Amino acid sequence: MNKKCQYLLILPLLFGLVFSAGCSAVRIDSIPPLSGSAQETSASGVLHQYSAEDVDDSWNAAGATKITFAAHSVSVSGRGAVSDGSLVTISDAGTYILSGSTDNGQVLVYAGKNDLVRLVLNGLDITCGDSAPIYIMKAGKTVMILASGTENTVMDATAYARADAAGEPNAAVFSKDDLTITGNGSLVVTANYEDAICSKDILTITGGNIHITAADDGLRGTDGVAILDGTFDIRAGSKGIRSTKDAETSAEDVTSETEESVEQGFVLIDGGVIHISECTEGIEAPRIEISGGTIDIEASDDAINAAGSSSAGEQFPQGGRGRPAGDWAGGERRPGETGAMPPDQQPGEWMEGDFAAGDYYLRITGGRINLFGRNDGIDANGNVYIEGGEVFISSKSMGADGAIDVDESVTITGGSLITAGSIVIPAANSTQASILVSHTAQQAQGSVIALKDATGKTILEYASRITFSASAFSSPDLKVGETYTLYIDGQKLTDITLTNLATTISDDGGAYSMTNGFGGGFGGGRNRQAEAGGRTGGQGAAPGRQAPADAIDAGKEPAQ
Repeated sequence: MNKKCQYLLILPLLFGLVFSAGCSAVRIDSIPPLSGSAQETSASGVLHQYSAEDVDDSWNAAGATKITFAAHSVSVSGRGAVSDGSLVTISDAGTYILSGSTDNGQVLVYAGKNDLVRLVLNGLDITCGDSAPIYIMKAGKTVMILASGTENTVMDATAYARADAAGEPNAAVFSKDDLTITGNGSLVVTANYEDAICSKDILTITGGNIHITAADDGLRGTDGVAILDGTFDIRAGSKGIRSTKDAETSAEDVTSETEESVEQGFVLIDGGVIHISECTEGIEAPRIEISGGTIDIEASDDAINAAGSSSAGEQFPQGGRGRPAGDWAGGERRPGETGAMPPDQQPGEWMEGDFAAGDYYLRITGGRINLFGRNDGIDANGNVYIEGGEVFISSKSMGADGAIDVDESVTITGGSLITAGSIVIPAANSTQASILVSHTAQQAQGSVIALKDATGKTILEYASRITFSASAFSSPDLKVGETYTLYIDGQKLTDITLTNLATTISDDGGAYSMTNGFGGGFGGGRNRQAEAGGRTGGQGAAPGRQAPADAIDAGKEPAQ
């Protein structure tokens, strides 16, 4: 009979363990800083700094503890770990080499609060039937090394027998403290319960080939997620990559061992190849910074969402922000409540609420980013800053949703941007020229949008992943006073002369008036807002000319 992975049985043994002298414990503060480029820092220099142990994937079998799983047992050779059936408990700092296969086992880390634990996954295949297969209850920091040339798999069950009062653990790989993943091997995580890989502090990934299928979130770090390198294939039932810490985070999201905690969580992407093919939202955090890497996201809601955990997904009053719809009396919205607007609240009118939109932001300074969101490509409950990189977006073209939907402003000072879908007018402090186009007819999914200069050189080109009636362009190559030509599927639509930093035009060359309209920006189609007397508040636009009747519902996504 298979032994359940019952970590509670072994915990009383930990306090009686005394290990003989020999290989001394490796403390975090004993690792010297690396010199030169090996000491990596985030683009902002503020959100996160990669430490020496984050980027060190070297390991030596000599002196390490070897842990080998079999079907119903596990053998331990070395100090710092004990086994009970198919459960192994690690209680000291050091390097532990994990290999073998079991269909009902667990690795439990319960070390000192300052201990650095290095787990080398060297051909490990582990499934746990009633808890997290890898559960880090306590450590200063755990570094998981994916040994080069190895394949490692982790799988949990659809239900956990023992979760604590906070509902933890709730991930196939779960850590209450800082967790780093590095190396050149592969890791396949199948999370049937909730999340795939979770750290209650900061989750840092600097290498590895990681494949994730998760019932809930793929990668989650309460305080933050930082990605320096690696390849990722993520299919998630909820968020692909997520940080949940914000001003509204409850106390249960902060571990008792945390000495310093951030006020708002972050997702930082400095490199890697990230493909999120299934999710409701691809990347979500109060603060998101992207400085490098290749990112491709397909989301049923928003591809990137800069928001706090308390405000993410909430419905706000039309044209405004503040307290979520349904929270007008100051209480929590009831399940299933749509958040009807109170009788004295007019569309676009602001209410004082619990959320400070300016606290949330997305900053892009580099990377190649391809986004598809059925509601928004980028949704920010604050500001968006595009300062570099290449950004391609397919999303809606009118209404409250769009390619870029913000509560504050979009500032463009660099990089390349092309959208099939609407954006708000860039902020006045933008320094790079933009072109915003309203299409007189709905354009088909798969249409190739291209913008060329007077010499015929292609400035921007993109194949839409959705039907659309608005598009937007920004590039360092766009100069005020110069003339450019817009093409769809190789057919010339119109010449566009940039008259200012934000030039608006219809694709037949006619004037297109941008006014203060409803949040999601401009879009083709009939000006129903104007017919109804208009909307006020928020940044956006309403057409100054009417498009043909076939563009009225251009904001709807196509059937897939």
